[in-house]
Amino acid sequence: MNRFPGSPWSAFRRPSKDFTSRSRVLAAACLRLRPTLPFVVLLSLSSASLLAIWSCSDDEPGPTDIEEPGDPPEIAALVLFDDFGEFGTVTSDTAPDPILILEDDPTRISIRALDSEGETIAAAALDGLEFVTTDLDEDVLFAQADTVDGTPGVYCVGLVPATTAFRLEIRNESVTTFRSAPIATEVHSGVSDVRVVGPTEEPLSVDTPLTFYAGDEFGPLELRYTDTAGTPMPPQDIARFAYVQLLSTSEAIATTGPEVGGDLTFQLHAADRGDAVLVSRLVHRRTGALLWEESLLDVTVKRAWRVFEDGPNGRVRDLAATVDGLVVAGEFTSVGGFAANGVALWTGEAWAPMGSVPGGVSSLAYDGDRLVASTFLGQVVEWNGADWVAIRDIEPGRTVSLWKGAVLTVGDAEEFWTSPGGSCWRLGGIRVIGDRLFAISTCTSTFPIGTSHSAALQERVGNHWRTVDVMGGEPQGLWDGVIWFVEGCGESAYYSAGVVGVVTASHVYRVGEGDPEPISSSVGAIHMTCLDGDFYLESLDRHVYHSANGIDTDIGAIEAGSSYINAMASYGGVVYIAGRITSIDGLRTSNFASWKP
Repeated sequence: MNRFPGSPWSAFRRPSKDFTSRSRVLAAACLRLRPTLPFVVLLSLSSASLLAIWSCSDDEPGPTDIEEPGDPPEIAALVLFDDFGEFGTVTSDTAPDPILILEDDPTRISIRALDSEGETIAAAALDGLEFVTTDLDEDVLFAQADTVDGTPGVYCVGLVPATTAFRLEIRNESVTTFRSAPIATEVHSGVSDVRVVGPTEEPLSVDTPLTFYAGDEFGPLELRYTDTAGTPMPPQDIARFAYVQLLSTSEAIATTGPEVGGDLTFQLHAADRGDAVLVSRLVHRRTGALLWEESLLDVTVKRAWRVFEDGPNGRVRDLAATVDGLVVAGEFTSVGGFAANGVALWTGEAWAPMGSVPGGVSSLAYDGDRLVASTFLGQVVEWNGADWVAIRDIEPGRTVSLWKGAVLTVGDAEEFWTSPGGSCWRLGGIRVIGDRLFAISTCTSTFPIGTSHSAALQERVGNHWRTVDVMGGEPQGLWDGVIWFVEGCGESAYYSAGVVGVVTASHVYRVGEGDPEPISSSVGAIHMTCLDGDFYLESLDRHVYHSANGIDTDIGAIEAGSSYINAMASYGGVVYIAGRITSIDGLRTSNFASWKP
């Protein structure tokens, strides 16, 4: 067999009879000459000339510098691969897992030959061998062997979705030297459509814009692909040849999922204010080629107030942030669509029942361990994890605190409280911040020209009361001094002090060891909470401000008239306001609203 068609080797292997007889004569002559002396004889045969070199040696004379061609390599297996990795190895008896090919998507499978030792056979040694595809269903798959840059391979195109197989044969001058086991191939249909299905199986699309507030989460959502035949494509089938990318056109939204190789569910996160379009991409797992791209959802995220039309149906008196959620208490009988007698829990995502407090709640106290409430029926009740249990009686409607693990009311504090100066002072309220105890008292003074009211803030230090600040009233009664609140923020305590009357003004101060330290905000506040070191203040004109780095930003106002805020708190990175509130920033709500920075 000739491994090198077209080479002149046959001219040397089949000399003419005339040349053969003459060579015998020359060989005999050589024996009479010196044994190692070569000589050249030029013979003229017809019109051709041959140059023969003979050696007068002991070896059998013959042509030199020409070698016999070697036998073709023995191929034991073929490795199938492409630029992105291996499909597997095929032998005469075994084949890899089915190769996935998309309909009408050209794919080239390269081939590397192995010998019986598992060593790679050099590509040059395969020159002259013919690679052929056989046993092919030409209605399903086009597969043709070729060679690109010296590397043999198979060029494939899926024609219709189906599972098929083909064999690879290697031939040497029409003689088959290797025949593979059937190589399974799955042709998958291309994608024709994708849609999003919501948590309740409702279809979603860019034609139905969605609106969220920053911090909201929506899901689980599911991607459902359809092939060109209109047949749903199972997630596990898609995962075998492609993976999904979800992209947003802005930072307003982000997604979690889908997991690679898993189902096609994901969660939508409203990250920041703005508009965004969620785009789905289907990417070929091996090649990285983009197979499909489509806009899925049109989303608007509002970085604004979140309102609760299903909030408490009566006024809220107090809020307490606990490890389980935000406790909301007051005078209401329902919230979130269920009965709630005076108290409920907001988890940050939904309303949850929290027992019943007959008559409603006037105040809450939480110290990280115990949660107690005072009621309008004159009781202190404690939450035991399942229900509220009465622990003592107090004057109806009075506030309650927890100080050093014990329940403390204004009546209890009066037993060891001392006046900031004079007999006119009356203890009006107490506030516990950590282990610190504060007292707010008032004094009414009568003058010939009028009556004035003053206010003082004191802190319990050791066994005595230190006066932090006193706001005096004007003798003619033109204005009164007032201490609006004392609140904790981090390890510090802050309070708001000012005057109300002909002149109305206030300022927020930090409680220090010496004189009060005003904060940089210019807002006179009557309620306050803080979040991540920033202040959120309700001003005297019922606006809510965000105060940070000396800059006060108006973030909304409650409806004028009978609306008012009773409590502010922060929980889970969100600021909450509650009271008798019908709207905030023009948005209707039911006594409760939140702001996520």
